[in-house]
Amino acid sequence: MDGQQDDLHRALENAGDRLKAVQEEQSAFESRVSAGQTALRQAQAQASEADAALRQAKAEADALGTALRQAESALTDARNRAAMLRDMQRDYDGFARSVRSVMQQAGRGRLSGVHGPVSALLSTENRFVIAIDTALGASASSIVVGSAEDGRACIEYLRRTDGGRATFLPLDTIRPASLRESGLDRERGCCGTADTLVQFDETYGAVVRSLLARTVVCENMDAALAMARSRGHRFRIVTLDGQIIQPGGAMTGGSASRGTGALARAGRLRLPKSRRNAVKPHGKRQSSAFEPQKSSCTIVKPRAKRRMQPCGGRRKHRPPLLPRVRSTGRCSGAHRRGRKS
Repeated sequence: MDGQQDDLHRALENAGDRLKAVQEEQSAFESRVSAGQTALRQAQAQASEADAALRQAKAEADALGTALRQAESALTDARNRAAMLRDMQRDYDGFARSVRSVMQQAGRGRLSGVHGPVSALLSTENRFVIAIDTALGASASSIVVGSAEDGRACIEYLRRTDGGRATFLPLDTIRPASLRESGLDRERGCCGTADTLVQFDETYGAVVRSLLARTVVCENMDAALAMARSRGHRFRIVTLDGQIIQPGGAMTGGSASRGTGALARAGRLRLPKSRRNAVKPHGKRQSSAFEPQKSSCTIVKPRAKRRMQPCGGRRKHRPPLLPRVRSTGRCSGAHRRGRKS
């Protein structure tokens, strides 16, 4: 009897030890399950964020694609307009027949020493274009030539072909003009003498100054009239919108068609070039920005899937510790008896 009690005692102790081990394993398993569930929730949250990022990336890619197409369209328009204006300038559209004829012959190498019309040899800011065109007047179409002999040859060609008349400005005979007036820079609304408001190769400095140095540009007619009165109407004044006060007081003005002057036509050719140069890097920036957005659309989702895989793995490999213990009848009974005691 005592031996049976000892056996039962040992069995109970063994069952208690095994129960304790199983409980520890169960607690560890439950901790792993809890960690896996937490990781799963985190992965689901990350997947939700990834989906939102994917949608945002697609929207940004669509917007960049639209901007890229618009930039490409603007570039094409600028190229087409520049080509049209180049054709017009090459054919000297808008100039007199005599000027076109001389320039075409010079282009074919049949007349030498021809540099081009004055308007093609200088440039200015947009705000001064009308004033400079007005100040030049018919001189904008005068043809600059290297020497008086070159001018004589051009005149002889026009006379022989009944090609009309033109004015030639030989570089070896034209002398620069100047305006000896002090304090102009302090006058209200004065922009300066016309020759200081244009850009040109110094080769043509004498020609430009002979045509523009004695003309002052003012912002408006009020400023021009005030200057003319204070200076005794000694020189010509032109306003930014093309009104003129002549030496002696005569006034010329009214409405005029904008953008029809020779200088304005040359400026329109330069404008598409500048726009085209501006559009090119813009289009490249849009294109370079578009590629990362496209790649991000393909990267975001696989990354979210990879994040979810470890959690799924933990749930699939749950260790079946408790089922094995409970399938052992003896241990189960010992466990129940242990609880009663």
